[in-house]
Amino acid sequence: MNAESIPPVPSMAPGRGLAVTAASCYHGRIPGMEDRIVTEDKYRTLRSKLTVFHDWPHDYTFKFIVPREARDRLETIFEGHPYSVRESSRGRWVALTCVRTMASADAVIEVYQQVDGIEGAWSL
Repeated sequence: MNAESIPPVPSMAPGRGLAVTAASCYHGRIPGMEDRIVTEDKYRTLRSKLTVFHDWPHDYTFKFIVPREARDRLETIFEGHPYSVRESSRGRWVALTCVRTMASADAVIEVYQQVDGIEGAWSL
């Protein structure tokens, strides 16, 4: 692949509908790497993107999917904040969406780190 075959990346100005989430910064595991290293890299990338594309404080939308058994743990993280929950058609998974006014990129990352402690959790 040469430089001419790589499509250009569209420029995005802050506030133009670009959603920066943990999922957009990390897509899967890197074979042979320790999870700790991958996780640190994921958060470094997310922090960088959040800092570039958002002004703080900012209304940030969190979206997660967890196994039904982990619903209570996920809801505990968002206790005191309005959120919506939807079960999958077979009832094995639960999706949670919450919009919270966050003070900084680090505050957003703290929430993702709490959810990372839930086995089987996915961020969208």
